[in-house]
Amino acid sequence: MPMPLARVSAVLPPALRGWLGTVAALAASVVVVLGCRYAGVGEPGRVDTRVQAAVDGVGSPWRYLALTADALGEPARGTLAGALIEHFIST
Repeated sequence: MPMPLARVSAVLPPALRGWLGTVAALAASVVVVLGCRYAGVGEPGRVDTRVQAAVDGVGSPWRYLALTADALGEPARGTLAGALIEHFIST
């Protein structure tokens, strides 16, 4: 026997929906304008260059191993965390 669908009420009151919709549209247009403005700028600025030189200047061979382990290990850790959460929720 199928269950009847419950009536879903709106999260925001009608007075706020129009105002927040306008703010969201304005924010989206700002993101589009900034994206168009800085599209194709592929070189780092002065601050970016100094920060990268400070971080990568040491040239440690262990850094690449750590980055690889982090990139390869992330899906496994996420799967393990999800499995543990599921296990503890179901018990």
